[in-house]
Amino acid sequence: MRRRDFLRGALATGVVGAAAGQTSNAHAASAGTALQSDAAIIPVRLRCESFRNPLGLDVAQPRMAWQLQPVDQDARGLRQLAYQVRVASAPELLVGRPDLWDSGFVETSEQLQVEYAGADLASRARCFWQVRVWDAEGESSAWSRPSHWEMGLLEPSDWEGSWIGDGSKEPGSTEGHYEEDPAPLLRREFELGGPVAHARLYAAGLGYYELRLNGEKISDHVLDPAWTSFDKRVPYTSHDVTAMLQSGDNVMGAMLGNGWYNPLPMQMWGRINIREHMITGRPRLIAQLEVTYEDGSRQTVGTDEEWTHHPGPIRRNSVYLGEEYDARDAQPGWDASGFDASAWSAAVAVADASDALGPLRAQDVPPIRITDRIEPVSVNEISSGIFIFDMGQNFAGWARLRVEGPPGVRVRMRFGELLYADGRLNPMTAVAGQIKRRSADGISVGGPGAPEVAEQLDTYTLSGNGIEIYTPRFTFHGFRYVEVSGFPGRPGTDALEGLRLNTDVESVGEFSCADETLNEIQSMVQWTLLSNLFSVQSDCPAREKFQYGGDIVATSEMATLNYDFSNFYAKATRDHGEAAREGGWLTETAPFVGISAENYAPDAAPIGWGLAHPLLAVQLHRYYGDRRIVEEQYDTAKRWVDNYAEHADGHIIDRCISDHESLDPRPDGHRPLPPGCAVDREDGGDSRSRRRPDSIHRARDGDRRGVRRSLLGSGNRRIRSRHPGVPGHRAHHGTRTRRRTPGSRRPHGRTGSGRAWWPHRGRHLRNEVSPRGTDTRRPRRRRLRDGADPRVPWMGLHARPGRHHPVGALGVQRQHLLAQPPDVRLGERVVLQGHRRPST
Repeated sequence: MRRRDFLRGALATGVVGAAAGQTSNAHAASAGTALQSDAAIIPVRLRCESFRNPLGLDVAQPRMAWQLQPVDQDARGLRQLAYQVRVASAPELLVGRPDLWDSGFVETSEQLQVEYAGADLASRARCFWQVRVWDAEGESSAWSRPSHWEMGLLEPSDWEGSWIGDGSKEPGSTEGHYEEDPAPLLRREFELGGPVAHARLYAAGLGYYELRLNGEKISDHVLDPAWTSFDKRVPYTSHDVTAMLQSGDNVMGAMLGNGWYNPLPMQMWGRINIREHMITGRPRLIAQLEVTYEDGSRQTVGTDEEWTHHPGPIRRNSVYLGEEYDARDAQPGWDASGFDASAWSAAVAVADASDALGPLRAQDVPPIRITDRIEPVSVNEISSGIFIFDMGQNFAGWARLRVEGPPGVRVRMRFGELLYADGRLNPMTAVAGQIKRRSADGISVGGPGAPEVAEQLDTYTLSGNGIEIYTPRFTFHGFRYVEVSGFPGRPGTDALEGLRLNTDVESVGEFSCADETLNEIQSMVQWTLLSNLFSVQSDCPAREKFQYGGDIVATSEMATLNYDFSNFYAKATRDHGEAAREGGWLTETAPFVGISAENYAPDAAPIGWGLAHPLLAVQLHRYYGDRRIVEEQYDTAKRWVDNYAEHADGHIIDRCISDHESLDPRPDGHRPLPPGCAVDREDGGDSRSRRRPDSIHRARDGDRRGVRRSLLGSGNRRIRSRHPGVPGHRAHHGTRTRRRTPGSRRPHGRTGSGRAWWPHRGRHLRNEVSPRGTDTRRPRRRRLRDGADPRVPWMGLHARPGRHHPVGALGVQRQHLLAQPPDVRLGERVVLQGHRRPST
């Protein structure tokens, strides 16, 4: 059928007028019934705001998306000509005239970011929707199976609960933060009044929290909430707890950890206390359980002073230093009915919380979950009572302990990425903020109260009640090896289990080939990426855990081609936008933690790190069709670009991060530093110390091979055999794998996790393009591959002038991207010109 005839027929039969109440054969069918269709494609995998059947959305106009599945899997050149979406407040209302919205016939190939345009949606509104499409021949598909979404609490007045805590105060000294500080338990008993139709629990806790109902954890989420700038927004989660309620008495409970809201005041690198740059406070909770009965009535149980609290068995918890748990202080059954809570105290309302915190917003990234389980490959006793477990793989997460012994026995678990030559644990590559020694006055470089070595350590004290299983809750580690001491008896490999954690982004891209080396690189890159996803994309899951813009710039295309990052990178873009300093300068990390290199204004990021914000906005539009994020963040990006245009002499950026931790000496500074940009040292250096890292100091002076051994370990020529995953090694910590001799070509290999090359050093920041074969000696100039767009810098795994090495085997060359039509995006799993694209 010709397209012109199809449109004429569609108008004649009333398809275009479906919004006015006209019905087609598909309308007459049940909403859940699949009808036979002559269309070559059908809509599947329906999403709303990139989630499947999400709860608790707080956007006024949710965006819908779907994928197209060919009826004949061998067909090629298929496309969508048009779509029709209908939305109703109940599944049965989808048939005929839906009560919320009917888009009518919309002639477009778009299948991403289709914005709801129906009746206004109120808090808690439940919306059911489905879609049908027309193929290039004008044939209509059957209606998809219904999907749904549910609105969250859209207005502050919807929250009947208030912030509560245990009433504890901030320590009176810096040292006080390191003293024992039990994580509070909170509970509330309530009684149901009849048969329940459905129940929703909305909650936010600061810093971390775990919700429980009638003795069970309510979800598989861990380390909620997502870390962001809590003075700008506080993420809350929504849960369907209908099946967890019971007739009669019920108990709702929560455990509160410190997380990123109450971090320790450690002086990272001896100079940066992140508490001075973030909003902080004592752990607190706001929660609201809404029970809707079958008769339509509703009961709300919110956080208030009727809740009670008690110190929990977690005696200490820190995102960096780990967790200490005393099972003797556990209170079995505290989160279930029938428990004697007479010794518990009334919870305390936190009156000032709403003044300092940002508004409550629905958490808009996938949760952190346990995504893999890892069994140790060996356990060795290296000295009396000290055992080394080798997990066989570097990863980020927890070690779950299984132990049996008398009460009071303390089992210590230290974590590290390497071993010393004698088999002992080497924790130094995973030490927080390079806090590895004491200063001349005998105080830890981390400040008063900080440990001399800020290593990762979990401690479990046995209760003596048979077999005990301990899983941490409010910390996470990056490690391969675990040193266990104090274990009663000799442990087997079943005494520990590795639990990999990461933000649970969905895999959407696959790669394999006949070359196993490339397959292993692909696997290593994916594993390393996941090891750095903890609601932010961190540089490492042990030492810093911060979301640096430079790491995102280097890896965002790789990440997007492997996983669905539509929501994750939208949050990262907002994180950087919300962290922008006065005057519009973007920061090096987001949330901002006080780290900044030399720049034109205080706290401003180096240009390659600030680039993450506009780059992500562009990529979100390019790959996912997200126009909203561009509109939302355009002014922020423009102010940042305008700032550089104002300060750069002749469009040359003459300052940046230099070589950071180069093995070679860094050039001396030649300009006075703007006030507040960096801490001037007496020797004239800047705050990004030019001294080499501690691991390099420990190598033999002047011996490059010693340096290499200190970073990679001796006797390991292939990094995959020693570090399969290497989440703890930042890309700019890479070292050359062979020396360059006079007259030889530039070495091809570097080790590391994959930071991009671009001309980021001050004297090299020139947007000049040299043809192949010309002399590009100093100043270094960028050479681009034939056909590339000279306006866009190359990004890739250690890409060098004239070459492009994609980050991971699914990396993509920019000229290939620029050659694609604008509607070819990752969400369109249809066959277009032979390309099969990953999905949202």
